[in-house]
Parts: sequence; C-alpha cells; structure tokens
Amino acid sequence: MNESELEIWGRREFDLGGYSYDDIKQSGFYIVARVWKDDNPDAAEAEKDKFVKKFFKGYGNRPSLKKGNPSTTIPDPLVSKLVSIRIYNEFGEQEITKMHRASMASENLIGALLEEYIAVNVVGKGWASCWGTTIKATDFVSIRGERLQIKNKTNTENSSSNKIRAGTNIDVWHRFDAKTGRTYWQELNEKIGQGCNLSEDKFKKFAISAIKNNPDMLNLDGV
Repeated sequence: MNESELEIWGRREFDLGGYSYDDIKQSGFYIVARVWKDDNPDAAEAEKDKFVKKFFKGYGNRPSLKKGNPSTTIPDPLVSKLVSIRIYNEFGEQEITKMHRASMASENLIGALLEEYIAVNVVGKGWASCWGTTIKATDFVSIRGERLQIKNKTNTENSSSNKIRAGTNIDVWHRFDAKTGRTYWQELNEKIGQGCNLSEDKFKKFAISAIKNNPDMLNLDGV
C-alpha cells in the first residue's frame, strides 16, 4: 500500500473530522494508524476514537510547542555536599544543586527534542512518529511495518527495553555513544533511506532554535 492508498484507507477507517488536513499529513498519522490497526484488527469504534485522540494529543504536545513540567522531586542534599567538598571555593551547595537539577531537566528534554527532530524530517519518507506512545515500545514505524526505538545515549538502555524487544521486529537506534562520543546518524539515514540526511549539527541547530522559540519547554521553576 503506497501513501496515497494509505490515505484513502485511513479516511475510511477512522473518524478524523476534528483534525486539520495539515496536522494529519505532517504528523504521519496514516502510517502509524496502519500499524496500530494491524496490532488491533478487531478494535471497536470507541477504541479507534481513543487511539486517534491519544495520537493527536501527543502530536499537539510535542516539545517545541508545550510548556515543560516543573520538577517535583526533592534533591538529596548530600549530593551537593559531596560535590562542594571536591570543588570547594568554586560553587556553593545551593548553586551546585541548581546546576545539577537544570542539567538533568535539559538532558530529559534532549531526548524528546531528538524524537521531534527525526519526526519532522522523516515525514514523506515512509516513516512516522508514534505520537502519544500509541504503539507499544515503539517510537517510529514505517509504511512497511518496521518498528524503531530511539535512544539518546547508549547508556540509557535498560534491561526492560531489551526484554520488551525480544521476539519482536523492533529495532533500536542510539544517537550518542556514551563511551566514545561517537554519533550514529549515518546508520539512521541508511535505515530511513530516500535521501534522508539527518546529522548532529542539524539536530543541535533544531534544538537550539526550538528552545529559543519556546523557552518554557525547559521548566526550571522547581530548580
């Protein structure tokens, strides 16, 4: 099924009356919907409506548009105490706590921006983001039914991620090797195909532009 046929199928299969043509196309909805329907062949209308709402809620809350949530966790004061002993006379404990929490918030945001950067660049190339976590354990799917998890760093992989991929066709891609500093954009470009030209420099420019346009995506209120 090509993208034109997929669109005809999708409009027949799902009620999309509340969503604009641009949002439907730019989100890659039809590709994700086809995979979701394959996973849920007997889904009732109510289940299909729930899927549609969840998908477009996720698309509408992509990081470049939303306001980040403030941190709700209480920092462990011992962390700052130990660091302040090691770098005494440079920063006080309060400054160390703020920098640590801001760094953690920024690292979490990078992962979300990474997925959005990929999403906006693979639409029209037979791939789409599973906005709203609508496909289990999968971040991106292709028109051919391929499934892909996106990891920002090699050390963000955990045992549960490994287990959930076992016996499935879910592949995984890491942007950054935490041991060597190498990035793996070329491998992703080859997987996407169709002249895909993602790169570390382009991702950095995307992320910097996104936060300049929407500073509230990095919420430091709780820092």
